[in-house]
Amino acid sequence: MTMSEAEPRKLVSERRYVTIVFVDLVGYTQLSEQLDPEELGLVQRRYQQLTLTTMERYGGFVASYTGDGVLIFFGYPTARENDAERAVRASLELMGRIKTLNTSIEDGTVPDIAARIGVHTGLVVMAPARVSSGSSELGAVGEAINLAARLQAEAAPGTVVATREVTDLTAGLFEVKALGPRPIRGLSREIEVFEIARERLGTARRHGRVASSVPIAVGRESHLKSILARWTGATSDRRAQFVLVAADAGVGKTKVITEICGHPALSDAAIYMTYCHELFASTPLYPVASFLWARAGLKFEDDNKVRGAKIGAVLDEIGLNTPENNEILASLIGLAATGIREQFAPAPTMFKRKQYEFVISVIVRTARRQPTLVVIEDAHWLDPSSAELLRELLAAGSDEALMVVATARPFPRTEGLPEPDEVVTLEPLSGEQSLALAHAIPGSEELPPEKIAQAVAAAEGVPLFVEQFVLSLIDEHIQTPHPIRKPSNVPLLLAELMSERLDRRPGARPVVQAAACIGRSFTPVFLAHVLEKGIREVIAPVEALVDAEILLPKRIGGEIRYEFRHSLLQRMAHESMLATERRAIHDRILGLLDQGDGVDIPLPEVTAHHLTEAGRYQEAVKAWLRAGASAGQRSAHIEAIGHIRHGLSLLDKLPDDMVRTTLERGLQAALVGSITAAQGPTSPGLLQCCKRGLELCSEDEPSALMFPFLFGKFTFANCSGDVPEAASLAQNFLDRSERADYSSGRAIGHRLIGMVRLGQGKADEAIEHLEHSLLIGERDRDEASTFMFGQNTEIHTRSLLSLAHFCLGNVGESLRIGIDALRSADALRHPHSAAIPMSYVGGWVFGLSNATNELMQEAGRLVALSEQHGLAGFRAHGAAFLGWGLCQKGDLARGAATMQRAIAAFERVGYVLSLSGYLANLAEAQLQLGQLVEAQASCDRAIALMSRSGSLWLEPELDRIQAGIMARGARAQQQDAEAALRSAVAKARRLNSPVLEHRCLASLRELLRPEGPDPGVEARLEALARFDDLSGTVSRALRKTGVAADLSRVASQMVS
Repeated sequence: MTMSEAEPRKLVSERRYVTIVFVDLVGYTQLSEQLDPEELGLVQRRYQQLTLTTMERYGGFVASYTGDGVLIFFGYPTARENDAERAVRASLELMGRIKTLNTSIEDGTVPDIAARIGVHTGLVVMAPARVSSGSSELGAVGEAINLAARLQAEAAPGTVVATREVTDLTAGLFEVKALGPRPIRGLSREIEVFEIARERLGTARRHGRVASSVPIAVGRESHLKSILARWTGATSDRRAQFVLVAADAGVGKTKVITEICGHPALSDAAIYMTYCHELFASTPLYPVASFLWARAGLKFEDDNKVRGAKIGAVLDEIGLNTPENNEILASLIGLAATGIREQFAPAPTMFKRKQYEFVISVIVRTARRQPTLVVIEDAHWLDPSSAELLRELLAAGSDEALMVVATARPFPRTEGLPEPDEVVTLEPLSGEQSLALAHAIPGSEELPPEKIAQAVAAAEGVPLFVEQFVLSLIDEHIQTPHPIRKPSNVPLLLAELMSERLDRRPGARPVVQAAACIGRSFTPVFLAHVLEKGIREVIAPVEALVDAEILLPKRIGGEIRYEFRHSLLQRMAHESMLATERRAIHDRILGLLDQGDGVDIPLPEVTAHHLTEAGRYQEAVKAWLRAGASAGQRSAHIEAIGHIRHGLSLLDKLPDDMVRTTLERGLQAALVGSITAAQGPTSPGLLQCCKRGLELCSEDEPSALMFPFLFGKFTFANCSGDVPEAASLAQNFLDRSERADYSSGRAIGHRLIGMVRLGQGKADEAIEHLEHSLLIGERDRDEASTFMFGQNTEIHTRSLLSLAHFCLGNVGESLRIGIDALRSADALRHPHSAAIPMSYVGGWVFGLSNATNELMQEAGRLVALSEQHGLAGFRAHGAAFLGWGLCQKGDLARGAATMQRAIAAFERVGYVLSLSGYLANLAEAQLQLGQLVEAQASCDRAIALMSRSGSLWLEPELDRIQAGIMARGARAQQQDAEAALRSAVAKARRLNSPVLEHRCLASLRELLRPEGPDPGVEARLEALARFDDLSGTVSRALRKTGVAADLSRVASQMVS
């Protein structure tokens, strides 16, 4: 698979996506037996010459001749965005020409020859290869080469076969017959094989396989409105309009056209759809010829008589069937029929004029009868004759109900088009619009949300990229992973498009590759250092890359930076390098970063990335750990998880088991806090991380790193509603901290036990542990543990202590401690820690005090904080409290709906802690709405959760609401309601919770009001009169401490 060094191209090593054509003569061995070697060589040379000229005319690169086999690359040395299409066209033409090849030899014998052709697209490595002569020849390696070579054996003589990759890239352009999966010699899997019969003329070039049933006009409403306004002007004022729709490849020009053509405003319009093509940009009037070919319904196999009849039928339809028009139309269709295959001599001037007049008269006559739209797709490839015809058409039909809409890209530059009346420029979609497009693709509903989000982010607003990335993910999802074959990083269609753009300036490839190693953006000074060249040597190729729309210059302050127009361009440029070259450049970049000359201090993740790409894996793992820790300290938890998982993915590359274990232990420990914050405390990922971490800790000497894993397991058990397991883990945590003399651990251990005791309804025991935690905790150590455990121990402890005192009726102390926790959390500016007092104090304490305004304000702050920092679990808490507050304000329907959504969010992730309380609040709202069945169902769910989890602190409140449902029921149930309320009062006393007792007594007084006051109830309520106006108590406490005035200010700061 080599090419002679005489070929005037410099051979360089690189990775490329190419379409490979392998041509093989049928029966070559038998032919060699029949013919003299000299005669065989003559036939072979003619066949090879025919193959060479045919393939090169379509942009193919003939790489080698191996006997009767010929290997051709499309996409090397220069890529084009339609290399697969070119390869198939060339193959079909070659197959037809072989049938007429002169194979006669000296004795007059004419041997029959036929060929088979296999076409495949994939990734290969091109590299110079040394041969015995000492010269360098082109070598290419990769599975794609072997597959293409073996594939041709699946073709019948005289046919072209291709793989799924090729047919996807050329979807709709050719008539294809599926031959089914075939075993290919040497491969461990079967390959889907397709026979390609012929071209489909008159069809638009599409960007490969696209998603069907996708909303056409996602994010394009304003553009459609502009075009339709021009249509109204053309039809109402009878003034011809020319609109140019401009955008890069894949941004959605064709979809806008499709939407316009199907719009009700054009239901009575005559529409002429024409298409330009890169291969025929120099073929006169190609768009007209291909349109007429399709309109007449012509086929390649039609003879002249059939073609004449079909041409006559078209002319009859438009009322212009004359001998002269027959000749004109035949000449145009002759271009479409033969221009693909051989050079066409330009028509004489007079005859060309008649062609123009014929086309113009047809369209103008139509426009006089009915409004007419002419569409010219891909006008950046419009041939000069068609451009001239378009100018004359607009002039001749200037006073007609005519509109011409052309689509074009900014590159290549469109020459000769008339001045448009309006240019409609399409921009990339927003993130929200891209997400809507992704979700509209059939099959996307089976994908995890994070996968769709990744695809949308990678697409950067380009609709075609969104579709292709999502389709690629759908394919991966439905296919069984192959144990050997690695999936492609980039969908082949996008690889083809991006490769073409990178090859617009072939001489600048080393520059763009080095730039890609630096990152998405770079300064020319740093690039010059990397390339070890002067700045002037770098500027010229960089500006050439700007002109080729690969790079975009940006001024930041007084500095000029360049960035890749799309991350996919950077990725393709980076991946086109051999691994050894990439590693060398990344190593050089690391050296420059270490020197720091004129370079900003790099972010930890930047250093980690370059270490990874340089193959310095042990250093890279440590750097990813630093990057994850840094992101976690900034509460950028999603990024922290990504950095740490980068580090985990490299561990298999480390040879030393002990080093690998030590590093993994640190990485897993760093994950605990960020997973808890970002994915929620009941995330399976948290439990998996903690189990793995404890396994690693058991393999070595006891380590302080075991505590984050024990903490994570406790958090998972407690929030999942397994209170007995949580109690055991809390005691285990404290015992281990005592044995290890770990001061911060002791403080945390007492807090964990206090948290469990509070949930069990043992508020007095909870206070004992929580106060001891505060007593032994130290601020400086607590600050360090904040980042190890993902939350501040002191703030969490104070929040719990506030609620415990509230339950015991120490309202003043509760508010003093709770308000202090709120203020301390705001000052700490650690979002996860700040969310904790907003929940316990702002939610439960303020909510049970009926301090509605304060409850709503803290709930709103919690929602805003959670949305800003990706705290999904706390957002649901905030929504539940917000719904409760709405109900307290009297907005029952909206409040109940808000709580239902929050409860559903908790149930989706298996979160149980506090869920029975939220269900109780929902049940009370449903009761007040008169929805007794729904209220009872919510109560039943809450009771079941309490029974299962052992979290009993709110049991009297739930019994109070259950009694309220009974009181609204049948007569017998009304009698049971009093007993239920008296039982709830007794439970509250046993729990030593006078606040809840007061709420139950107030409901009992209301129930007994028709029968008159109950002396015992009234006496007890008088004893608890200090709880009559808890709302006012909360407001006064906030005003006294100055917190009320600060809340709105802090809320805005939290969001910013």
